[in-house]
Amino acid sequence: MRNLYNIARKKTDDFDIYQQNIESEIVSFENDKIKSIERKVEQGYGVRVVKNNKIGFSSSNDFLKVEETVDNGIEISSFGEKASFKFPKARFDFEDLSLNSPDIRKINSMEMIRVGDTLKNRLKELDNGLKVNVYLEKGNITNRLVNSGGLDFTESKDIFQISATIFKAEENNFLEIWDGAYLIGGDTPENVTGEIFNRIKFLYDSVKKPVKIDSSAYPVFFTSKAFSTILNMILKSFDGKLIEKKISFFTDKFGQKLYNIPITIEDNPLKKFYPLSRNFDGDGVKAAPIKLIEKGRVNNFFLDIQTAGNMGKESNGHSLRSYKSLPSPGNTNIFFTIEDDRFRKKEEDIIKSIDKGIIIDQFLGAGQSNILAGEFSMNIDLGYFVEDGEIKGRIKDCMVAGNLFELFGNIKAIGDKSLYYNGIETPSVLIESLPIKA
Repeated sequence: MRNLYNIARKKTDDFDIYQQNIESEIVSFENDKIKSIERKVEQGYGVRVVKNNKIGFSSSNDFLKVEETVDNGIEISSFGEKASFKFPKARFDFEDLSLNSPDIRKINSMEMIRVGDTLKNRLKELDNGLKVNVYLEKGNITNRLVNSGGLDFTESKDIFQISATIFKAEENNFLEIWDGAYLIGGDTPENVTGEIFNRIKFLYDSVKKPVKIDSSAYPVFFTSKAFSTILNMILKSFDGKLIEKKISFFTDKFGQKLYNIPITIEDNPLKKFYPLSRNFDGDGVKAAPIKLIEKGRVNNFFLDIQTAGNMGKESNGHSLRSYKSLPSPGNTNIFFTIEDDRFRKKEEDIIKSIDKGIIIDQFLGAGQSNILAGEFSMNIDLGYFVEDGEIKGRIKDCMVAGNLFELFGNIKAIGDKSLYYNGIETPSVLIESLPIKA
């Protein structure tokens, strides 16, 4: 790093260097049998340079070719975007986010095999005709950022994730159900696999026989897994680059109260134990929580230093980055809630309250979604028909449609428990009515 730093300082006007070290152990089971035990190590660095007030970037895994990497970045800068920022210089104390876990580090591959095999066997007991895949990964990620302003930050985290999928292929009927989770806040692999098993068991037990429905508008109950997919699409409209280009739905709506329901969507990179937490973002700016929507009011959006500079603003510490890419605005840990306890109910009570409606747990692809306009139309991969408060069976060959930005105004209830999928923690959500095409 010292040699790279000196070369960049000599040849550029300004620069930063983002170095990553990623180590992982992976155990995977496929079709009921152990498939592989792998250990992966990846190291690399990316150099963002400013030369003649233009931005260039180059990355490499070869630490013996640092001068070539810097030269490539300088060459690319002649075609680059004009720099609208100064690299951060502010130093700050790190918060203890409990990202390093001795409990995770002591889990070895033999223990991972045992945990995966146990989960696989429990899932097979649901139905001997099922095929089961299980994936376990233990990893350590170390990020270091150094820049010409004098910053030198390093942060390391341990992560452990488990996922499982069951398959069943019958004539004219293919079933796939998956679930997964991270170890968060002192969880054990046994607790996590137990929760994964229970969720998959509920979904499998509810399949029963296929049910045909008519195309119509129905109340729709999204599980936490399904609603995290919906939220992930909505989050794209909070990208500062889309705000800057005035092509986001929220461009002219900041400060406005769009929803009477007091929904709040928060991005919190300082949440203890969570796998996407961090003290500094991809630019070296101090990470801080922001509320994108607060009690129904549009409140904030994601910024990196370049986008913020283009807009005449300051970064709010929400740029994402790997060593292979320039920073760009993005989210860490997203939390969705409604700040009114009258909306919060037990999931079983929500289902019992449905006269005729649909439960959605999984989508198949992105359908015909136009995210910028808010319009979505997606195939339902795993869904159920509810009548008189009882799950009657699985629906097939159906699509759900609607407008992403109108959903929040039509929420009738949320579940009393939240789950974390792909960086988004949300309860299950009951929407008053959505079109279903059968």
